[in-house]
Amino acid sequence: MPSQDGIELRRIIYVIRRWLWLIIGCTLLAVVTAYYVTSKMPPVYNATVNILVEPAQASITSGYTDLVAGERLAITYSQMVTGRSILDEVISQLGLKENPTALAKKVTAESIKNTQLIRLSVEDSSATRATFLANTIADVLAKHVQSLQAVRYTASLTGMQEKIKELSTLIDETTPKINALNATAIEKGAELTRRQSLLDGYRGDYRALQQSFQTLQLTVEQLTDKVHIVEAAQVPQVADPKKPPVATLTLLVDQSLMTGSSGYFTPASGQLSVTYGQMMMSQSLLEAVIAKLGLTENPAMLAAKIDVQPVINTQLVRLSVADPSPTRAKLIADTLAEIFIDQTQTLLAKPYTDRLAVMQKQMDGLSAQIEQTQADIETLMAEKSQAETELPPLASLLAGYRADFQILQQNYEQTSSNAAGASDAVVILDQAHVPETPIQRNLLYISIAAVVGLMVGTGLAFVLEQLNDRIRTSQDVTEKLGLTTLGMIAGLPRREEELVVNAQPRSYQAEAFRMLGTNIRLSNIVKTIHTLVVTSPESSEGKSLIVANLAIALANMGMKVVAVDADLRLPRLHRLFGIGLGEGLTESLLKGSFEGIIQTTKFEGLKVLTSGTLPPNPAEVLSSPQMTKMLDKLAKNVDLVIIDSTPLLAVADATILASKSDGVLLVLRSGHTPSQAVRDAIERLHQVRANLIGVVLNDVSTRRDNYYKYYGHEDNKAMDYFRSWRRTLVTFPPRFRRNGKSAKETGDSVPDPNIEQEPVQID
Repeated sequence: MPSQDGIELRRIIYVIRRWLWLIIGCTLLAVVTAYYVTSKMPPVYNATVNILVEPAQASITSGYTDLVAGERLAITYSQMVTGRSILDEVISQLGLKENPTALAKKVTAESIKNTQLIRLSVEDSSATRATFLANTIADVLAKHVQSLQAVRYTASLTGMQEKIKELSTLIDETTPKINALNATAIEKGAELTRRQSLLDGYRGDYRALQQSFQTLQLTVEQLTDKVHIVEAAQVPQVADPKKPPVATLTLLVDQSLMTGSSGYFTPASGQLSVTYGQMMMSQSLLEAVIAKLGLTENPAMLAAKIDVQPVINTQLVRLSVADPSPTRAKLIADTLAEIFIDQTQTLLAKPYTDRLAVMQKQMDGLSAQIEQTQADIETLMAEKSQAETELPPLASLLAGYRADFQILQQNYEQTSSNAAGASDAVVILDQAHVPETPIQRNLLYISIAAVVGLMVGTGLAFVLEQLNDRIRTSQDVTEKLGLTTLGMIAGLPRREEELVVNAQPRSYQAEAFRMLGTNIRLSNIVKTIHTLVVTSPESSEGKSLIVANLAIALANMGMKVVAVDADLRLPRLHRLFGIGLGEGLTESLLKGSFEGIIQTTKFEGLKVLTSGTLPPNPAEVLSSPQMTKMLDKLAKNVDLVIIDSTPLLAVADATILASKSDGVLLVLRSGHTPSQAVRDAIERLHQVRANLIGVVLNDVSTRRDNYYKYYGHEDNKAMDYFRSWRRTLVTFPPRFRRNGKSAKETGDSVPDPNIEQEPVQID
């Protein structure tokens, strides 16, 4: 059994050979396009500058280290060439209109391996401009590197100068400090005594303010009891139906809030009512209630619902709110009282709050002064202690400053020497010269295009092959349909004898029909088959030609065969065998006997029952009980009855015959029959429980064994080679071919729809 890898490889080779025209076409198209594009492209000139990179002298320790450092610098500088800073400077100097990105595409800088050299190349359509650009970029790179080196050494030198000045200043400052430390210790001691006395005064003032602040806070807290709700809002359950419900709420209001006295003076009831009414129905208070409850009324409308009445000889005030909704009246009364209490308490607490803020500010100031004085005392104590302990180490510190000063002076002189030699880090060995001839890359572009075209063509070929739903090989029959291929018949050339088994007994087609007959006989051993229906899913599959040649091949094997033309719409067997239409199947069904109707042929053991007169209702004729009886009678007298029928998907004739027969042979035309059509045909056969014994592939590619060219075909070698080349290398997909072939090519009973046919005449 062949391996899976071998099958896949053969499949790939088959696809490539089948679509070779497409692959070659895509490759040629890509080559021609690339040639045309490259011929229209302007010439490109290349100008080159060689640059030597020298490492700084400070980094040189040996010859090998020098080489490695120079090579690394060369790689670094080659990357800097196409950087934005270099290209911006070049564009600015030359006044170019290109941006850095476009200019970078023209520039190539690469370090030469194991050297300290950089090869800088510039490509441009103008030889002079390419040369000018290359030289300018090299000059800008050299100046840029020099400026970078200068910046590096300048920063180092500047830092050392600043450090030297700093040490000199420290030395100058250390000597006076030693003389001043004794006086500082005495001065700090006197200041400590004064600051401690001041701290004690601050603390006494802070305690007095703190006591006053706490007393005032207690007074503010007592103000919250001046106004509060004694009785929450209530709505009487029994009310006058003619009047809206009224929610009544009782408040306790200290009369001192109104008079400013301690409560011994009680204003007139009317004056208190007016005062409370004005306070509770003020614009700001009503707007606050509307905003909180989301009411739609304006303040005037809300005020009309509110009534404020004092309780005589008490500090109580009743607040009434009338509203059609009891719940809403209660909600408005509660909200109005809450907002009134909040605003009143805020107003009462405001004078005390201001005094508390002032006192708090004074206390914060005293607290800050206390903290600052404590910090000053701690600082003075530390300074005094420091002055007493700094005298011994100052001498050693001064000696250290002087030693560092000498070392920095030496480093400064060495760095100045290195900076002087860093200006030679980049050296231009030779300037770019104007190139005389452009660079040639057309062959490279064409080669790349050819490879791309080949890949695209190959990929497109496999895509088209994958999308192609046609049955082509026996492998397709097995994989897509799950059926067995009993025979593979090569297509007959034009203008040749259609009964190829008789006309060319040693041809490929004749041998294929004999192999098909052998496979059918083997199927007959497994399950007895006396009646065999030959049909196809669609027209132009070649089933009539298969029936005729198969019948001859079986007769030549010694079998008694009757070929029945059951295609009562477009019969063809009588033409293939060259006999008259005469009386046939239709007449035998009418008479109930086929005696004298079956016609003999020139082939021993083979008889033919033509269609006879074409009836107006073929399906009804074939489904009649007489048809079943006639097939049974024929099967008893011969070895095999082969029935040529109509296509399965066109009409119901073939399905009817399949249900009455022992087996069905399905004819498919290679590269023509869609797999979906075959599935539909198989589904129809399964519906009637027909016995599908296998498939015959017609019009397959002629890939034959070399054995046959020595077996009676020497006279057709040139024509066979031409046909093989045409079918294997230049096989166009079905959609580019004609929709069908003539009856001569396909051997089918249905004519090509694109070719005008003569009407069938009944003899």
